[in-house]
Amino acid sequence: MLEKLTLRQFTTFDQIDFSFAPGINVVIGENGTGKSHLLKIAYAISSASHAASKSSPAPTKAQLQKDLASKMVGVFRPDKLGRLVRSHRARGVVGGRASSKVKLQFSEVADDWAFTFSSVSKVEVQFDETTSPKKFLEAEPIFIPTKEVLSMFPGFASLYRNRELAIDETYFDLCLALDGAPLRGPRLEAIKQLLDPIEQHLGGTVVRVGDSFYLDSENGKTEMPLVAEGIRKIATIAYLLRNGALTKRGIVFWDEPESNLNPRLIRVVAAMLMSLASQGVQVFIGTHSFFLMKELELLRRSAQDAVPCRYITLAFDEEGNPLYEQGDSLKEVGRIVALDEELSQYDREIQSGRAG
Repeated sequence: MLEKLTLRQFTTFDQIDFSFAPGINVVIGENGTGKSHLLKIAYAISSASHAASKSSPAPTKAQLQKDLASKMVGVFRPDKLGRLVRSHRARGVVGGRASSKVKLQFSEVADDWAFTFSSVSKVEVQFDETTSPKKFLEAEPIFIPTKEVLSMFPGFASLYRNRELAIDETYFDLCLALDGAPLRGPRLEAIKQLLDPIEQHLGGTVVRVGDSFYLDSENGKTEMPLVAEGIRKIATIAYLLRNGALTKRGIVFWDEPESNLNPRLIRVVAAMLMSLASQGVQVFIGTHSFFLMKELELLRRSAQDAVPCRYITLAFDEEGNPLYEQGDSLKEVGRIVALDEELSQYDREIQSGRAG
């Protein structure tokens, strides 16, 4: 699992240290504050660590540095790696070379990754002198991007391998995770506690026929492009459980899970995330939805065995300087833009009524 992330001069971040919960981590921020970037850098490093665990013989330090840089470029899609360094202009500096420093601390399951790269770097990072990971992440991390992929799955992985597409690598990675065959026997029974409630909300089972996915219900098989997009997102989690890609002690990153969901389905997603976390999956979400945040908080309070949660808010002050807050409950983070805007709208509604 992930414990801490240190960012220095990385994309929108100046200097910040994040601490994570082993359960659910909720990253809250308006557009441009770095919400997705936080999830993506944690995912890119976790993914590189997992890839190294499958390499035989064990990769050298030079190979790890190259593979990590390649993963970061694939996930973020900059013109070159150095574009991920926080710009001189943003910091009021003119000329010279800037550099980023990143450190991701794992729990005992894997070694920490600490590295730097400069604004002129193209495809390389440099590990700290004392750092050369030897123990790697065994469980595969999963990143679920904002747009669903079940409907685009047929042929997408092959197209991505053979063509230059302006789509970041998280979509390709998710397709690879979905490509595994369903579990059978005892392994399937072991995840039924998680899977059954999700499939009840779906009203059926997610099945794969050839290269296409369907929702198999009492009304027959429905092609995924004909299923509502919000349902497809929930179906993605269901199939990742069914094929074993999403396992206990795994890590899932989900960017804006609330998009294209009505409040009823947001409640379903919140319960699903809480259930995953209670079974040992570490969850990271980036969200604008105060409804989703509040629903998670209500579930946390009402649970008999409370799931550890961490709330991280990203914002700007009136002068454009970044503001960060972290806490183990919503009460501990004061600035939530989604809530501020809801209250502002309520005030405007009252004023409009009085004027009318």
